[in-house]
Amino acid sequence: MGLTPSSQSKGLSPSASPGAIHLEFHSSGNHYVWRKVTSTVHNIIVGKLWIDQSGDIEIVNHKSKDKCQLKFTPYSYFSRDVPRKVTGVVTDADGKAHYVMSGTENAENMYFFSDLALTLNESEERVAPTDSRLRPDQRLMENGKWDEANVEKQRLEEKQRAVRRRREAEAVEALEEGEFDWVAGFSR
Repeated sequence: MGLTPSSQSKGLSPSASPGAIHLEFHSSGNHYVWRKVTSTVHNIIVGKLWIDQSGDIEIVNHKSKDKCQLKFTPYSYFSRDVPRKVTGVVTDADGKAHYVMSGTENAENMYFFSDLALTLNESEERVAPTDSRLRPDQRLMENGKWDEANVEKQRLEEKQRAVRRRREAEAVEALEEGEFDWVAGFSR
């Protein structure tokens, strides 16, 4: 992944505009390229800090030639439009629209997600079974089912704890029965 950032500051609101980002999945051959939108930090000196995303993104899959075009409308004190509005369309190689999107940025629904998880967290074919994108609690969280995701995460963690306790008990039992000797400079 490559990144060439640039930044500028207009008084009290500095902005950052990342350069082109490349992501290639060698197993599938999917090669995505995009430029992230401009991020502007507001109220540096006075007031509550907040970040506004604005600009256009075109995400291109160079293997399939599919494109996703997103527009992040900048916040304006004088606009009657919905704040943090995002619109977009996903097209195939022939330019035929398959998905049309419209909504708002909901940062509170993306809490603790990395940039990669926010932009490319869809699973692909033939990934390792340990790939975190396959975790059921993560899939539930991505779908906004927070309560179910928490229950599933607790279930998975308790299952892992039970396996660990069982393995520790088996190790102690094997040691007590003399099934092996320690090799750390001394033996039992």
